Amino acid sequence: MALLDDFNRRLEEAGWPDDAEFRGFLARFANLGPIDTLRNCFTCGHKQDILIWAGQCHVSSYGAGRDFLVRDQMLGHAIDASQKLLGALHSDARDHMLRRAWIGPRFQIVLSFPELALNLPLGRSCFGAEPGALSYDEARALLLGRDGDTPSLLEQFSNEMDHTRTPYSDIDVWAAWYACIGRCIGGKPIREFSADPAELRTLGLALRALGSRVSGCSYASDLPLFRILGDSLEAFDHAQDGKNVALGWIDIAGYHLQAGDEQRASSAYMRAGGRFHQIAERLMAQGKSAEGNECLVQAHDAYEKAAAHRANAAVSSGTSGSTVAQAHAAPDEPVNAAGIHSDTP
Repeated sequence: MALLDDFNRRLEEAGWPDDAEFRGFLARFANLGPIDTLRNCFTCGHKQDILIWAGQCHVSSYGAGRDFLVRDQMLGHAIDASQKLLGALHSDARDHMLRRAWIGPRFQIVLSFPELALNLPLGRSCFGAEPGALSYDEARALLLGRDGDTPSLLEQFSNEMDHTRTPYSDIDVWAAWYACIGRCIGGKPIREFSADPAELRTLGLALRALGSRVSGCSYASDLPLFRILGDSLEAFDHAQDGKNVALGWIDIAGYHLQAGDEQRASSAYMRAGGRFHQIAERLMAQGKSAEGNECLVQAHDAYEKAAAHRANAAVSSGTSGSTVAQAHAAPDEPVNAAGIHSDTP
């Protein structure tokens, strides 16, 4: 298909298409003649609707395309189009595309049509309750499925997030990832996500990365940041990854500080300190003094912050606060999912 091939070449060149080129592509793509390769992928839908949706989705799969759609106030239409297009796919084409999902520009979950260089990035609604959205089993196969030694999509995402400090994206991409993970959890307790500790740890890392990006967004989001951080911490706990549990409590302390709640922040720092202290004792007993001392430093730092924020909270409320020594003497509280989420401000 010459139109699509030429457009894709322009997207891969150093200079991006300008807005007029994007508009021209969408207009011409919507009025293409018969396309057997594309038509065979669908079981329903009017031809022109399919082409309009497909054009919008393909443009939105590229960073420059998303920027254009934002400028033209069309990104929301493209996100809606992804769910409509997904729902209209023939089951064979849908299965084929889901098995070959990849992480595209700006960390989008992208499907590609067979025998055609046309992309379908999955938006939040693709994992919702709308007709044609991914089922629980489909979402788990998408996120956790492996092809030989290739890491799962969840592993790829958590690895890329871990090695990229400030990836450029938009809140709709993070919302799609959170919806995908939520569909895989299926309303069940976090501990039932997987019997494999490695998969639970990967889930924790992915949720932590999402929480970090959501908290860094400069505009309002309806994503539940506190629950994301709490679920991440719980996943680490069930994976028996104590150090990441401690770091998870520090993330939660940061959340409370941003909300102006120093009392809850102090409590979270206390839990972090207790975890670091437990890990340090275990490492020392194993003869790993360097690692143990590092955890002791982290424990002391957490306890100091707990004491400082508790003192500040006490001043605000007119009561006396605790000292650093008292903070060190306080017992560590066990991680408890219900406790995490019931602590919501």
